[in-house]
Amino acid sequence: MLNILVVLGLFFGKLLGLITKQEVKDGKRYFLASEKVILVILALILLIVKFNVFSLFISLGIVLGLILRSVSLFLGLSVFLSNFVSKEFSLLIGSLAFIYLLVYSRDLRWKKLFYESLFFLAAFSLIFVESFINGNLTIFLSISAGGLLAFIGPVAQLGRATVKKS
Repeated sequence: MLNILVVLGLFFGKLLGLITKQEVKDGKRYFLASEKVILVILALILLIVKFNVFSLFISLGIVLGLILRSVSLFLGLSVFLSNFVSKEFSLLIGSLAFIYLLVYSRDLRWKKLFYESLFFLAAFSLIFVESFINGNLTIFLSISAGGLLAFIGPVAQLGRATVKKS
């Protein structure tokens, strides 16, 4: 249930963006800064919970983030994987993902919003390999954290330029 509520953050953010166009325009740099801060917090939490030598998969996550350029996919993966850790951890990651999506979707076009919600939900198709994920949870958490880290800095600005063109 929490997972569906998190993806609704995309639509609530878009709705808020439509209602408060002038405030979004005035606070653009604050929104971009808050996006980066939330992504750093999410990535650090994902790494701290199960950190070991397999966390070298962070670089694989960063490369995948650069190639796929969909932050919602990695947020969906983070929310999905947090269900395997604990309920408290799942609530924390889900809440942070909801807040991020609320801020992120403020100026997305409807088509991009639809695709981002599909990417978010695509991560939940991994439920069919649940036993494999349980055995390799650290690897998947590292990939997810790396993917989120890919959207901080120049990559995030590139993604925003792409969003405006779409």
